[in-house]
Amino acid sequence: MRTLEVIVLDSERQFVDYIHPAFARKLIKEQAASVYSREPFVIQVKDRNSLLIKKDSTIMISNFTEYFKTEKDVYVQNVSNCQVSVSFEVGPGHSESYLFTNSRDPVNLTRQIPYQAIKNSMDLRKMLNRVPPALKLMDEPDFNAYYKKAATSNGLSVEEAMVQAESRRAQAANHTPLSDAIAEEKAKEENVKPKQIVVAEQDEINSRVLHLCLQVHPSVPDQSKMSAQQLLAELDGLGRLTLSDWEYIQSHGFYKSVKNQAKKMVAQLISSDGEEEAPKKPVKKAKVAAAPAE
Repeated sequence: MRTLEVIVLDSERQFVDYIHPAFARKLIKEQAASVYSREPFVIQVKDRNSLLIKKDSTIMISNFTEYFKTEKDVYVQNVSNCQVSVSFEVGPGHSESYLFTNSRDPVNLTRQIPYQAIKNSMDLRKMLNRVPPALKLMDEPDFNAYYKKAATSNGLSVEEAMVQAESRRAQAANHTPLSDAIAEEKAKEENVKPKQIVVAEQDEINSRVLHLCLQVHPSVPDQSKMSAQQLLAELDGLGRLTLSDWEYIQSHGFYKSVKNQAKKMVAQLISSDGEEEAPKKPVKKAKVAAAPAE
């Protein structure tokens, strides 16, 4: 057993997880669990049927064995009061980070990170099982219910509520407060007032781009997905898109042909920006001989 962690068994004495002693004490106090053994210290929970064994509105134990029993979309909600960065090993010796912005809007994590990398991430488990937890696992019905409620409250369709949430997440990720914090710390060291960061209008993701990418989301059945040809035609009809738009399409365009087109456009826009910013050589003026006086 790992140091300072308590073993949790279900009602059939099957292993569930390791938890912090604070979790164990609270479960026993609320009669959600009983002491199974004192040496080593093991508790037995009464309910394993639910995905999460809740102790209150902000503290829970994640039943990883049950949740990751079959491969599926993984829905995660940030329940902390700050943004959370989690690392995932997506390949041998290669890790990728995902930023959960400071928002209660849940995300479908499998849109960005492979399922196996999510399942095996100890970093994610740490964020889910810390006291209090920073992240919370959700099932699909709870995920859909959240956006249905958000849509009803704002007079939107569920799809529009998801588009707006994704737009907010993308903007927050591009202008992360982490950068502000670093700037402030650096300013303190230099005794200089930090500059105010202004969100540039061109960095916002086009709402139509977000909508089109949702039409080819991995969770959409193949027979209902927009075709690659149609998606490219729709994007072409939007006119000039920004660098941020094409970067988003490159990540969320689903089809290889769409992502390749986005990659090409990103390279072109970066190249054109570089040309525009290149210093121009001063033009030498030709000497004009003065006309003889008449």
